[in-house]
Amino acid sequence: MNVISKEFKVHFYITLYKYYLSILDPSTKTHLQQHYYRNFLESIRTKAARETYDSNFKKFTQFIESVEGNLLNENPSDYIIYLKNKGRSRSLISTAVCAISHFYTMNDVVINKKKINKFVGARTKKHKDIGYNTNQIRRLLEVCDDRIKVIVLLFASTGMRLGALPTLKMGNFRSVNIENDKQIKLYQITIYEGEPEEYITFCTPECSTAVDSYLSYRERSGEKIAPNTPLIREQFDKDDIFKIKYPRQVLLGTISKILSEKFIQAGIREVEHIKENQTMGQSRKEIPLIHGFRKFFNTALMNSDVHPSFKKLLMGHSVELDEVYYDKNSDKSQVKLLEEYSKAINALTINEENRLKLENQEIRRRNNMLERDKDEVKLLHKELEPLLALKTTLIKEGLLRETAKS
Repeated sequence: MNVISKEFKVHFYITLYKYYLSILDPSTKTHLQQHYYRNFLESIRTKAARETYDSNFKKFTQFIESVEGNLLNENPSDYIIYLKNKGRSRSLISTAVCAISHFYTMNDVVINKKKINKFVGARTKKHKDIGYNTNQIRRLLEVCDDRIKVIVLLFASTGMRLGALPTLKMGNFRSVNIENDKQIKLYQITIYEGEPEEYITFCTPECSTAVDSYLSYRERSGEKIAPNTPLIREQFDKDDIFKIKYPRQVLLGTISKILSEKFIQAGIREVEHIKENQTMGQSRKEIPLIHGFRKFFNTALMNSDVHPSFKKLLMGHSVELDEVYYDKNSDKSQVKLLEEYSKAINALTINEENRLKLENQEIRRRNNMLERDKDEVKLLHKELEPLLALKTTLIKEGLLRETAKS
């Protein structure tokens, strides 16, 4: 009895499917394609990942159409080679492969992932990625309006990823105070709330002030701020009452585009001119546009002696139970997390005036503690006065021998 190989079965079913498609009427074919696309899109958990995968998959389908290929019979390696010839980075190609593989997986199409990944190539590091420094972020803020200041300060003082920002609602923010100084107000922020990746972080008092100022302007314009209101909304005409009352969250691409333009305006980046055989976005910068803020945040926490496990938690990384016990729903754990974050507030503060305010508040706090200590010493001395008087009397009457001073 002959055994039919797996490869033969796959080839047979694909050939059968191609024939099946060829005899379908256009409306049925369109409905079938929509079904495949829905399987792909609806199985992606987070909104940010859905947008990224969707964008990459649409580019793949455009490539297929350009070569008159078939979606379920197209070899992804051809597309990978096409991207490599275009000079696309390995990171971009890897993301595209993930999106394509997910589509095939969700539609029960067998592909050789190991073979496909061989075309992607080995991971290489052409540039030494570094983060922004305080001076660069300060220069950037000088050319920003209230809305963009909030975006910049949120990235810098929380280290959040790009995909997290557009999803933030006002219900994700809770005002808190530092335990040893109730005058210092900041926000506790829940990132990716309701998602498996959910975590808690904080922003600096400087950032909190910027958020309050931005929201205050929106309220003065007629917008009602509610828990489901997006923190960062699309720009609006203050005379358009409909757009004011019904805010729409800012898009991922809009954030990247705005910051790229502002970095150029601030003189931190240069305009990228397209050279021959090159496309926009192909050249890589020494400091990643958004990830440079995350590196700044990581460095600030590390230099401020924040506990490594708590640094991971504040950046949305997971920790092992034997590293540190942490329950994001526990008030005690949240207080401890805030204590660790507080160590880095000064390093994360950008504006020099705000930094001096924090330092002055810290000096006043320490002075107040010293004054309280002095008052306690005086009170203790007063309580000891009767005992000292009794001791003197007993010594005079010879009932107590005075101890020699060493």
